[in-house]
Amino acid sequence: MTTSASAFAKTAALAALLASLANQANGHGYVNSPRSRNIVAYLDGPAWIGDPQPDTPHKDYNPMSLNRGGICGVSPDVLNATHKVNYAHPPNYSGGLMPMNIQATYAQGSVIEFEVILTAHHMGHVEYYACPLEKHGDTPSQACFDAHPLTFVEDVSYGLQPDPNYPNRCYVPPASVMDVGGAPQGALMKHKFKLPDDLNAEYALIQWHYVTGNTCFDEGYHQYFNPGPFAQANLADCNQPLDQCGEVGAGGQPEQFWNCIEVSITPTNNAPPSPIPPAGPGSIGCAAELVGGGGPTPPYPPTPPSPPPPTPSPVASPPTPNPTLPPTTPNPTPALTFPVPTTSPTSSPSSSPVDPVPTVTPTGTPPTAGPPPPPEDREGDSRMIAYLGNWQSCPSPNQYDAYTHIVIAFAVSYTWSMIAYLGNWQSCPSPNQYDAYTHIVIAFAVSYTWSSYQNNCDAQCNIGSPVPICNNANNQALVDTWRNQGKKVILSFG
Repeated sequence: MTTSASAFAKTAALAALLASLANQANGHGYVNSPRSRNIVAYLDGPAWIGDPQPDTPHKDYNPMSLNRGGICGVSPDVLNATHKVNYAHPPNYSGGLMPMNIQATYAQGSVIEFEVILTAHHMGHVEYYACPLEKHGDTPSQACFDAHPLTFVEDVSYGLQPDPNYPNRCYVPPASVMDVGGAPQGALMKHKFKLPDDLNAEYALIQWHYVTGNTCFDEGYHQYFNPGPFAQANLADCNQPLDQCGEVGAGGQPEQFWNCIEVSITPTNNAPPSPIPPAGPGSIGCAAELVGGGGPTPPYPPTPPSPPPPTPSPVASPPTPNPTLPPTTPNPTPALTFPVPTTSPTSSPSSSPVDPVPTVTPTGTPPTAGPPPPPEDREGDSRMIAYLGNWQSCPSPNQYDAYTHIVIAFAVSYTWSMIAYLGNWQSCPSPNQYDAYTHIVIAFAVSYTWSSYQNNCDAQCNIGSPVPICNNANNQALVDTWRNQGKKVILSFG
């Protein structure tokens, strides 16, 4: 296979992932090994389970999109737009705090090989920092991470050299030379970093910080890339300092991503214990604004809250629970449940357990204390509605008996798609390269400044006339061939 054909094949293979990642359009990357908290939640978290344990993770369907909040990252929950997961305090299935989940143990000052997956390739660089904690549940601070940077040692996959001016960075090579890996799949990076010589801790977090390089250049980029083997388009400098909360675009800020990995770092040569920040929950900083709280309290309680027991009335006995209704605490119960809301003078919606799937609760007025009344006694509406995803196992009678309505998700026909991404600066693909694809995305179908690495869209970004298809030129015959084969041809501005 020629170099240009190989480059097209790799780029097309990466772009084909767009179909499977349609629900994670904002995704950019994650640490695959050692596993970050978010990828643990993706791989180990069940869609639903009947008997969740304290160490059963809350399922993360979007582990590559932690681009807000800093520290360990904040990710939206795609099944509940009002809930966001803050990985400074990773939640378990029932909404409590996940127990300690150490992914690897290293010796003080040793070299770690990391595997990173970029699900959207936007150049830039990655860095790693460590923070020792007294106990699981304490909140790390960015100052703690900044005090313990890891040093870049080797780019195992592609051989990029260290930056003498920024020894903590590993730069991202072009997509055309990168292989595919991971689950969710993306462009694969393997690199080695050295732990600080003076750091050991029974429990520590390693922070991954990815700064993208497709909208502006962080400090030092011009010196490293020009001249250099992977010279990029000449972008403007990012405004400094970078926004620690991850704001993007306005004011010349790059998109940024954060992950955290739980590790243990053993001392060597009888080294004394490293200083540890004061114990306690601490502040989650700007992440508090994203998860709906500004105080130091972690967003997830250690255990799911439960209402206080009802106080017997002098003239009436407490109501008797209806045995057919699902409980409101995470005891071993059928997974296909939507707990009936129970309230108390101190309860609030923000303290309810995290549901594994979108919930639809009864629309009648909930009781103010004690168990819910039987359906016939509810005011206005006695419906109990369950949501069943058609990808889930069929429920048993004891899972659905309490419900009056069953909502079946995705009871529609849908068409499978394979999407290829063709940069118009690349060689025109051959039939055996595009035959498998149903959609062809043409990149930079606009006015642009040519670059040997990647065309740079100009400030006007007008649709090109004629539209360049491949080899930096129009190729209407190729487009007609695709359309005659029933393929969809899509023009992209970037």
